[in-house]
Amino acid sequence: MPRVNALDSYFQIPQAETYSAIDRAISARAILAGVSGTGPQAADQEAKVVAGQSLEEKLFDALANAKIITSRVAMHLDLHWRDRFFSALDRIHDPDVWDDSDRPVTVESVKTFLRAMFLLSPLENPSLGLSPRGTILAGWKNREGNLTLDFSGQDMVTWSLKASHGDWDEPAAGITRIESLVERLEPYPQRGLFG
Repeated sequence: MPRVNALDSYFQIPQAETYSAIDRAISARAILAGVSGTGPQAADQEAKVVAGQSLEEKLFDALANAKIITSRVAMHLDLHWRDRFFSALDRIHDPDVWDDSDRPVTVESVKTFLRAMFLLSPLENPSLGLSPRGTILAGWKNREGNLTLDFSGQDMVTWSLKASHGDWDEPAAGITRIESLVERLEPYPQRGLFG
């Protein structure tokens, strides 16, 4: 069993010390092969959240779908990480504070988020949120600026940041595949958020 990184951060994925970055990427792709694509299973799961359901039923079904997708790779996740992820999903789907115009989390967003966590190995704890479209949002903020990622599905991520350069701030944004995100962030201090 790989040991947990000493940082024990909110979204830190356990890794063996001997894995190189390439080995981790290959392993992550192999691990997540069972949750990739938009085949019939994904469509069936998404179809469970249908019109005519009560708000509580819609939120329950969306949460169940997200947790089922996560459980398919649970053996590769630290138990603490998974529990905190599930707790965050529960908090952002609280029916007592839910806006009826928002959409619950989508299966494709969960898949993209999980792949990103495996491939990017964040070193710091992101804050989690949910867009009105049902996509997972992850955000980091530190003295060097901030970074927000929107996991839209199909391995695509929309990123926006503000890099602080002493007396001025530089905004930047883009859309890319999760495999290319670190490369896109290379000119900015936010690159250091990922292993």
